[in-house]
Amino acid sequence: MIRVLLWKEWHEHKMRLLLACIVMGLFTGATYLQFDRKPVDTMNTSILLGAILLPIFIAMGLIAPERSQRTLGTLIVLPVRPWMIVMSKAVFGALCVVLPVVICTVPLYMIAHDAMKRDMLETLWLEISIALIMLTWTAALAARQPTATRVGLVGIGIAIGSLYFNGMIHMFHVMDGGANLLTWCLILLAYMSPLSPMNSFMGMRELDPTTVLLT
Repeated sequence: MIRVLLWKEWHEHKMRLLLACIVMGLFTGATYLQFDRKPVDTMNTSILLGAILLPIFIAMGLIAPERSQRTLGTLIVLPVRPWMIVMSKAVFGALCVVLPVVICTVPLYMIAHDAMKRDMLETLWLEISIALIMLTWTAALAARQPTATRVGLVGIGIAIGSLYFNGMIHMFHVMDGGANLLTWCLILLAYMSPLSPMNSFMGMRELDPTTVLLT
């Protein structure tokens, strides 16, 4: 059954993944030319799209379409454990966020000077970390939103809060090690909190499928 869930998510997200790769590639290429072919500056700018806007776009297609298309009730009554449903969506959500970023980073990394490559790897880690945090928290807080538009609004709110939070980190001069620890804490908190996607689906399994279809 897990294979069926994975195939379902692949069928639903393959076009989103392709679109994300194309948009991310075009944005990276245009930014590279804008910054006079400087790979590091290009990566720093691509964080805006790859780490903030892209996760919101992907989160909009994880759960909300199941509600709007009235397929969530059918998904819940399948003979699988809720964590399998969550895991299949989390895997493809993360894939659609991380893969475009990595694909666009590889050419920049290959043409960069050796002295820049370490900074580029650190920037890549930062971009992926922010993207996963954005995806996780947007999916968690918007798990019960009925439309993709509302999910997007939640994601924008989280992005604004993240920018404020990032400013607070720099204000208090958090060291790199502390920032990395804080990143992992935010990711774990998102999955372990009462608002997490896991707990949302755990609660859904106790609902009447008919009620879910009508909400």
